[in-house]
Order: sequence, then C-alpha cells, then structure tokens
Amino acid sequence: MIIHSKSLENSIFILILYVTLFSAYIGSWFPGLGVPSGALLRDSLIIIFIVLMILNDRKTIKIDLYKSNILIVYSLLVLWVLILFMHAPSFIQAIMGSRIYILYPLFAIALIYSNYFYSNRNEIRKHLLLIFFIATVISLIDYISSGTFSTFLGYHKENLYKNFTAIDSYEGHQRLNAGFADALNFAYFLVIGLIFCLYNMINNKFYKLSVILLILIIFASFFTLTRGAIFTEILVLSLYIVLNFTKKRFLWAFLPIIILIVISFFVFLYLHPGFLGLVLSRIFDSSEASHASTQGRIIMAINSLNYLSEHPLLGAGLGTQGTGNLLSNTSRVVDTDNYFFIVALEIGVFGFFLNMVLSVLLFFYYVKNNLKVSFSFISLMLLYFISALLSSSLSSPLVILYFYILFLFTSKIEVDSISRTVKMTT
Repeated sequence: MIIHSKSLENSIFILILYVTLFSAYIGSWFPGLGVPSGALLRDSLIIIFIVLMILNDRKTIKIDLYKSNILIVYSLLVLWVLILFMHAPSFIQAIMGSRIYILYPLFAIALIYSNYFYSNRNEIRKHLLLIFFIATVISLIDYISSGTFSTFLGYHKENLYKNFTAIDSYEGHQRLNAGFADALNFAYFLVIGLIFCLYNMINNKFYKLSVILLILIIFASFFTLTRGAIFTEILVLSLYIVLNFTKKRFLWAFLPIIILIVISFFVFLYLHPGFLGLVLSRIFDSSEASHASTQGRIIMAINSLNYLSEHPLLGAGLGTQGTGNLLSNTSRVVDTDNYFFIVALEIGVFGFFLNMVLSVLLFFYYVKNNLKVSFSFISLMLLYFISALLSSSLSSPLVILYFYILFLFTSKIEVDSISRTVKMTT
C-alpha cells in the first residue's frame, strides 16, 4: 500500500523542513483561515509523518529500558497538559499552546524510536544545507533592501494574526529576520545552522559549502543584534578552534577563513561606522535602550516568580504566553523573556518539572547513543540553556523543531572531534 511507502515518509519529512522555514510566508500567502495556514500545514504534516512512521516501523521498533523511560515521562506530561485544557481561557489557545509540549516532543520521540537518521543521511544533510543557505541569503538580501525583498516575496505580518507584532528593529535600526521569525528567534535558528556547518566540517562532509555558509551565517547573525545568539556563536566557534587548532586542515583552511571574516567585518565597519557602536551597545548593555531591556528582563522575572508563587499548580494556562494568546479575546499574559518561565506559566510547576525531566532524558539519549560527549552535544547544550535563559526562542516552532532535528541528526557521530577518532561513517 502507498501509505506504507518509505519514500512517502521521506517526502513528508523533507516537506516539514521547508514548510517549517516558510511557515510565516505561507500564512501571508493564504490568510483568512482563522488560524495561520503555515502553522496548520506544518503541524498537519508532522502528524501525518508520525502516523506513517508508526505504520512503517511498528514491527521493527526496539524498545529498551531507556526509551521506555522517555515514553513514560512523555505520557505523564501529555496527561497533565490534557488536564490543563480545562484551565485554558479558550480551546483554540489550549490547542496552540499544547503543541510545544505534546506534538513537537512526540515528533522527536518518533525519530528516536525509528532510528530515522540512520538512513537517508546524505539526502537530509543536503536539504538542511540548502534550507540554511536559502534562509541566510534571503535574510541578508532583505536586510540590504531594508525589508522590501521579503515584501516582494509576499510576506505581510499583518496577515498572520490580528494585532501581531514582531521584534524587527532596535533604536530605529532594522534587525535581520526576513519574516521567517522575529529577529530574536531567527538569530537562534542561525546558531543551529552554524553548529550544523561546523558538524559537517568536522566530519568532512560538504566542507567547502559548509565553510561558505558558515561565513554568511556569522555576518547575518550580527545584523540580528541578538546578544544571546551572538554570544552563543562566539562560544561555539571558540570551542571549535580550541579542539581543532592543531589539525593541519584547520591551519591551512579554517584559519585563513577567520582572518578573511575579520578583515571583511572591519571593512564593513569602516563603511558603516555607526554599526560597531550599535553592536557593542547591545552586547555590553551600554546604551539606554539596551540597559532598559536588561532591567525589563529582571522585572519580568520577578513578576513571573510572583505569579507562580500565587498559581504554582496551574500557572496562567495553556497558550497564554505564546501566539495562541493572539487568537483569544481574553489575556492572561505575564510578560517574560525566559523559556523556563514560559513553560512554568503555561503548565504550572509540576508540568515544568515533567517537561525538564523529558528534556534531560533526551539529552542523555544523545550521550548514551554516542558513548561520550561530543562537540555537537556541547554546542547544542550551550544553545539550549543560553537561549532558554535569555529568550523565549525555544517556544518558537522554527527553533525547537530544528533543534530537535539537528540534535538527533548529530547524535550519530561520524567523527568525534574531542577524541579525534572515527566512530562511524555514513
């Protein structure tokens, strides 16, 4: 039967990759459905993919004790989230909010149970490279054109949600995002792309193309003016340099690239002298607007703790802190810019505990699968905790889905950059 076809399963997965990237554009192209059409298409494809994986792999799935623990904790989280449906301001808000705790983790768990990334690796790698290349190039062109290119492609944020606003400027300066997400979420998406490029370079896969993409991502990241993402990229690049500095390939290939990036960046700063001060003011919190942003984060954290102290079990309700709130006539938003607080506010302290246990089990799955800690694991953990502490990016489907995908894709080590030994080849 065609429904059992592996080729159909692979095609759906590839579609998920592209639809997730262009979700906001699809919502702009097809408005008027009551819910964003891009999000609806993406989530529908994920459900279809999960069903296909169950049908295709149900006889070959091997369940060990560790996978069982993941499934048990996930089931408890699902049960708790379903109970919280009764506390949500509206059903549509509950549906929108529950995806981040039910649908997207199930997508990752299905990939784990089926060992999906142990096959089709080269095809998936090519598509991931193409996706990050498309996103980076479009965003850079859009930045240069002051936002007119994304409009030319059909993106209109007013078509997505009523009263929808996105982080796309800072003190009157444009922040790169090209409509794929707001500048903050898109910046962390670029960090995922940077880690993917370095992973390919470590494994000598599409080395030259990965280097070119890496350079573009580094430049694009600075134009997002997102401090946490820029800081994460600096840490990840520093780790890569430390681990590979003695390698001959690094000395004759990557080191000149770093020099080229530095020279190009200084040439750009010479042509745009005000940009350096703008970036530095964001990074070192020296401008009035940046300092106000930092103070605002502290105030929001205090407000979140105060609210949770009064509503520890149920929080504010499913979908109250994300885009689901834009589809409701009532609002229980507790302004915060921290992923951990968002989770606790939406599903309570108990739900937050279950969600964190599930995340930790997934992280340990990576180490268990590799038998050791790798460069990719450390980089992805830096991304996870920095973005969670400094932003709400992990509640963005674009960020969390690509985080899961890269996390599981790189859990099959081809070359371990720490021990510098070959583990497995594709």
